[in-house]
Amino acid sequence: MILIFHITLATVSIIYSGYLFFRPSFSGLKIAYAFIALTIISGCYMILTRSVNITETCQTGLVYTALVLAGTAAARHKLQKNDRHSLV
Repeated sequence: MILIFHITLATVSIIYSGYLFFRPSFSGLKIAYAFIALTIISGCYMILTRSVNITETCQTGLVYTALVLAGTAAARHKLQKNDRHSLV
């Protein structure tokens, strides 16, 4: 059950990160950070409670984290850039 939750959470997180890139918002960033944290927490829980190949799991986790953080960082950059233009 935790595996299905984890995979669903990671998939939704990736999709939401892409959505956030096109429609950035400060509240959306908080939601994206929550998705990232929950995905990492559920991944750590699975590593601790199951006998899995830690190297393979960590590689997948690093790819996921890099992908989602890149999308979230790009959205944050766009949001800050738009915010600076509205002040001028």
